[in-house]
Amino acid sequence: MSRKIALVAGVGSYEGRWEQLDSCAHDADQIAAVLSEPEYDFDVTTIVDQQVTRQAILRWLVDAKTSGADLILFYFAGHGAVNDLGTFLVTFDNEEFDEGISLVTLMQLLQPAPGSSTSTVVILDCCHAGEAASTPVAGRSTRRVANTDINNVLRQSDPSAVVIAACASDQRAWETANLGHGIFTFHLLEALLGYAADHTGDVTVHSLYEVVSREMASLDTWYQDPVFGGRVTGRVILGSRLTPVLSPPRPEQEYERIELEAQVHLEEYNRLRSATIDAWRASGYADACRRLESISDWFARKEQIQGLSQREGFRSAKNTLIRYQTELGLVEPGIRTPWGVLEKEIGGGGFGKVWLIADGKSGRQAYKLYHVNELSDREKVKRFKNGYDAMRMLNHDRIVKVHDYSTCPPGFVMDYVEGDNLRDLAPGTFMDPVSILCILQASADAIADAHKHLVIHRDIKPENIVCSLREDGIYEPFLTDFDLAWFSTQTQKATKTAMGVVYYAAPEQYVAFNPKAARSRTPSLDVYSFGQLLYFCFMNADPEPLNIDTNVEKLHRRLLSSCTAKATRLIVDLYRGCVQFAPEDRISDFKTILAYLSEVIQELTYTDNDKKLEPDEYVNEVAFQITGRVPEGHFGSFFNATGNWEITPEWRDAPRLRSGVGRILSLHFLPSTRMAMENMSNERMRLILNRRIDASLAPFRDQATRHPGRQGAFTFFLEWRPKNMSRTDALRLCEAIRSAIDTLQSP
Repeated sequence: MSRKIALVAGVGSYEGRWEQLDSCAHDADQIAAVLSEPEYDFDVTTIVDQQVTRQAILRWLVDAKTSGADLILFYFAGHGAVNDLGTFLVTFDNEEFDEGISLVTLMQLLQPAPGSSTSTVVILDCCHAGEAASTPVAGRSTRRVANTDINNVLRQSDPSAVVIAACASDQRAWETANLGHGIFTFHLLEALLGYAADHTGDVTVHSLYEVVSREMASLDTWYQDPVFGGRVTGRVILGSRLTPVLSPPRPEQEYERIELEAQVHLEEYNRLRSATIDAWRASGYADACRRLESISDWFARKEQIQGLSQREGFRSAKNTLIRYQTELGLVEPGIRTPWGVLEKEIGGGGFGKVWLIADGKSGRQAYKLYHVNELSDREKVKRFKNGYDAMRMLNHDRIVKVHDYSTCPPGFVMDYVEGDNLRDLAPGTFMDPVSILCILQASADAIADAHKHLVIHRDIKPENIVCSLREDGIYEPFLTDFDLAWFSTQTQKATKTAMGVVYYAAPEQYVAFNPKAARSRTPSLDVYSFGQLLYFCFMNADPEPLNIDTNVEKLHRRLLSSCTAKATRLIVDLYRGCVQFAPEDRISDFKTILAYLSEVIQELTYTDNDKKLEPDEYVNEVAFQITGRVPEGHFGSFFNATGNWEITPEWRDAPRLRSGVGRILSLHFLPSTRMAMENMSNERMRLILNRRIDASLAPFRDQATRHPGRQGAFTFFLEWRPKNMSRTDALRLCEAIRSAIDTLQSP
């Protein structure tokens, strides 16, 4: 029996310069356990965390080279580093000028002696979370190792050892808590546990790489195909006697028959393309779509046959099919499709263009056609179909309904909503706050319904809400474009494409994005985007990403003239609650958002300006109008908008007059800087300023009286006798305050 030895190393508990990694030690333990199974029968040495030192690895490598073993396997999970000194596997005892084991040294030590029959396999998983060393040395940069760095070492050393490696090239995080492993090692374990067993039950280095690379490629383009390098002689068998996953190869004659059948199908279709231009536009295009769709279905069934997709003849036929699909995506007005005649292009986005279709039976419909120049991007095509599937699952009055889907070319038919999207409509330029809030309320209700059916939109933005104008002048919003959606029954994994537009996408969709379920499949993504949508609807401008305070300041100014203090506070609180950076700090669901919207609409719709206010409400309304900020609780004092006058309000009881409320609001005005007039005494200045104030208050003499201040510097008191405790009266007081301050600020 051949002797097989393995060193399995995993280090995650780094100290100091390198970030800690969660799953490396666990990865090593699991790999060691599998390699120790009878099917693999390796003599395994396992070292984790503090045990993973440069000396421990070098000692094992030297001993292994002279052990006479038939197969040597080295596995490492942890950080990889590149600096001016070379490419390194970062050990626990790393130092600034000695990160750990040089890859060149590793390849040299594992190089079999001349004439030796020993096979060597190196498996490296440096595709983990964490940044490069946080304490760079002056004049020398350190970054994380990438696939290209591994390839460079392989080209330089040309080792006999087989190398399978995966390294992140863009410092993204690829450990997933829900898997319990790094992405690469997760699929490596699946392959070792039987997914890579060929029809004889053997797991070879080639079958191992084929399975791992296929599974990682199916995730997203952010995951690079793993590296496979080194000179391989014959079949390097890692394990035997596993249950075969792959069936035995079919006879060559059967493969040739299928390839010939593929050519026949394509030639039959090609004859349809020879129609005249008029015939093609009138019916030929629609016939070609139907025919190529059936051919595409045939190809999809045959691709399931083991080994067929790797044959040159079948691949060539599939490329021809894709070319024909691309040609069908090149359309123009006047062409008749299977659903009607294309009238004009009415929209577009990152996944496709939208056309208006005239159908003699049902009127007009919309047809979303995938970008044909991106048909080779299989993940994006799947995402496009995923958007259709998500919309198909939903049945809400404010979600655009979809109908037929086609693969040749990829596209689907949906209801046509006549109107502008929110960006083109620009509601903030002409709508009152209640009308804007009603659009947001209807949109939130649609999103809430999607969440109820476990569909997360992940791309809420102005372009994806289309508004139709009813005969009574009310705008009705319709939610569309679910291309980035996730839903509970989909099999796709979270990907780079699930990110949306930077102004509206939640931070976790951009900052260290990874496919963790807790981050990519929760309503908090849509909650964040909805908050930014609220900002746009009022401001008619995109929000500043992650700059909540600046956005709130602008919202305050916008709402100042059209909303009450209470309504503004509700709107601002809703915005803040939606757009917090951390998902756990946000409003948790759209039920809460709908409650906010309902309350503020009620406040603005049913609040009469003559409704009686409590004393604190009265003062808060005055403070809101003067400062432009929503009051936080009870005001002790406040500054005017320019900040040069501090105003302190105080209620005082007064004898009830024939008209009035029996209370006086005394407002003490204190300048933030000392008042002075050039070449003028303080007494003369006081006289002039007091006369100005009295003149400015003349239109309000039935309610306003000035009294001089009691301090050395110039101050004054304005006593206001409310006629009633209403918003109308509070707004009149604000006019008096502004008039007095304006006259004091004039030369």
